Amino acid sequence: MLNTTIYPWVAIVSLLFTYVILLLLRKKQLFDLPNARSSHTVPVPRGGGVSFAVLYLILLGWLAWSGRVVLYEALVLMISGAALALVGFIDDRIGLSFKIRLFIQITCMVLSLSILYYFPLINGSVLIWFSVAGMALAAVWWINLFNFLDGIDGYACSEAVLICMAAAGLCRYASDNYYPELFLLLAAVVLGFAVLNWSPAKLFMGDVGSYFLGAIIALLAVLTVRDQLISPLTWVVLTSLFWVDASMTLLRRILNGARWSQAHRSHAYQILSRRWHSHQQVSLLAIVVNTFWLIPLSFSTQWLANSHQYGLAVLMIIIASLPIVSGVYWLKSGVDNG
Repeated sequence: MLNTTIYPWVAIVSLLFTYVILLLLRKKQLFDLPNARSSHTVPVPRGGGVSFAVLYLILLGWLAWSGRVVLYEALVLMISGAALALVGFIDDRIGLSFKIRLFIQITCMVLSLSILYYFPLINGSVLIWFSVAGMALAAVWWINLFNFLDGIDGYACSEAVLICMAAAGLCRYASDNYYPELFLLLAAVVLGFAVLNWSPAKLFMGDVGSYFLGAIIALLAVLTVRDQLISPLTWVVLTSLFWVDASMTLLRRILNGARWSQAHRSHAYQILSRRWHSHQQVSLLAIVVNTFWLIPLSFSTQWLANSHQYGLAVLMIIIASLPIVSGVYWLKSGVDNG
């Protein structure tokens, strides 16, 4: 187990490294210029997510080298995370087609889960194969929705920090293992970045950051499900704020005949930020919803799953998501494009 004092130091190093990246982005004049689909009105450096991506990959390498984590698990996290961060970096700089990005995301997740579930797959039933395929698709969806919901200052990074802290607590509650350290280190590196991403943001994480975060959180979630530390039902509750908004918005756009892969600003959080004329208030609302609603309910869901009361655990998903579904519907996400 890592000494708890390491996490504040990691956050401080992340903040300093992020500031260096900010200076480099300004020097290279790599700005995200406002357009009709933007939620910001002034040019802001884009691609700052490279700071926490590089730092977390270094930390993973150190953990693997010191024998604190299983080597092949660390390699899967490092290779997939680095690959998708690189895709995001290229997309930030020159742009990539949606088909190319989706193909690489699917390839990374299928290969990663095939390695993480190698023994269950070769010895398992057809049900295991379908389960792994379903998790791969869910992971790809999570990567993209994390990208979709990185649209206002402090929103995506605060979500990542809270999800990781809750997951660390759930893992520690379930067993004495090293997964809490992986989640807490990720929370620490993102927290350092969040200081400069908070409203008014000094820089954006860009696709390099959102793809990396989406991939790492998805793969860590897969590990916790595989080792029966956190139930898939618990993950559904914990991530409700993001998947409800992204899924309902996408569905409504498809039903309205809109190009579903085209960038837009009709997610509920974007609509709310325009109505309130504030990114900060929306991000604070998300923090409150996570802290006082979704995280407590996720622990309750995990307790029910551990007690094999799966019907009640499913009911917790409905209870957790119903207010969010109502809010997203009321805000007319997928329709109001500003």
